[in-house]
Amino acid sequence: MAFQDVKVQLSIAYHPQMDGKTEIVNKGLKTFVKCMCIDVPQDWSKWLALVEWWYNTTYHNTIKFSPYEVVYGQQLSLYLPYLLGESRI
Repeated sequence: MAFQDVKVQLSIAYHPQMDGKTEIVNKGLKTFVKCMCIDVPQDWSKWLALVEWWYNTTYHNTIKFSPYEVVYGQQLSLYLPYLLGESRI
């Protein structure tokens, strides 16, 4: 299938080494999770929503937008409310 210059490359489950792009994304996500849960490693799952938000709002060179902009057609508002008690600092 070559729709809009997209080529399908089938890979085997649990082997993202196929093209290197997946490995890079996984490495970034893994590093982000490690940094967020360094104090309490067993709480890693609590950070997944933030990891997803980080990935979806980060500029991607290949598409020249963030995934959020592609899906919703607008830039993300930079206003992030502070939730009382969410930070120890």
